[in-house]
Amino acid sequence: MEIENCVKVPIQTYRTVLRAIKKWARERYVYGNTFSYPNGVCLAIMVARLCLVDFKLSSSKLFRLFFTFYRQWLARKDNIQPIYITANINPRNVNLAGMLPCWEQSKRREDLLPIINPAYPYVNAAHTVGRCSLHFFTEEVNRVCCILDECKLDTPYGVVWERYNPLGVFNCFLAVHVACRAPSDIQLATMFRSKKGYVESKLRFLIYALETTMTVRPISDRLALPQGPSVLPSKECVFLFGLRDFANEDRSFLPKHSYFTSYFNYLLEAVHHDMPADCLSSFDVPLFYTVHAPSDSYLTSLLR
Repeated sequence: MEIENCVKVPIQTYRTVLRAIKKWARERYVYGNTFSYPNGVCLAIMVARLCLVDFKLSSSKLFRLFFTFYRQWLARKDNIQPIYITANINPRNVNLAGMLPCWEQSKRREDLLPIINPAYPYVNAAHTVGRCSLHFFTEEVNRVCCILDECKLDTPYGVVWERYNPLGVFNCFLAVHVACRAPSDIQLATMFRSKKGYVESKLRFLIYALETTMTVRPISDRLALPQGPSVLPSKECVFLFGLRDFANEDRSFLPKHSYFTSYFNYLLEAVHHDMPADCLSSFDVPLFYTVHAPSDSYLTSLLR
């Protein structure tokens, strides 16, 4: 609500553009702070900032402007200026117990993408965005700009929203597999939702660790596996990450399975640390494995 109060275009125009941008981000798998991408609040602020640039444009023109505007903004890479929609982001002379400090660029240089929430105290809504995720988000913005450069009159929404397929882009994948079994469907639904949530909430720590030694592209979705026969009701999901070397030159890039042990154990410890004892006692340990040169059928079963 605070964001919409800062918007000068008709509110329906703003909401239409935001829905279109969210659809693009979801289809291209560059959405959600769980996977260290910008989340819905970040995109809402980015669209609202755009509406302050020219509040007379239609929703279709604002949609096109989003990509050209942020192509230039994100081109600064290591020195991206804060995106905000308030008059300023200066701290106020207010001291309340428990209040978070306002975001200050001089003190938060580790933040790669500063998108400042308009509610006071001003904090960075994109503080979880990682190096690789920012790179691929920017890459997807540039992709749309290239499409729009070729289509000056009409926007080819079908092409812009085309579902991203990592097959052919990555030759090696890391998969984190979460499984749950329970005596009844009702118990299964509750347990799986809880356990999946605990793993999902810590995935960004695995991403941060991986990107120190390689390029990693998180596929920002919970991918369901086809269910096979089982004695007890069961549910499974997979979190998938495309991997390649920093230089993107070694097509045979395949780190050893043992290479990920420390990273995965770090994820597991983080999950177990916050998980209640009653949930932990019946927790199926999430498995991880690497997949080299995956078949079309394997990725199709996950990305369907």
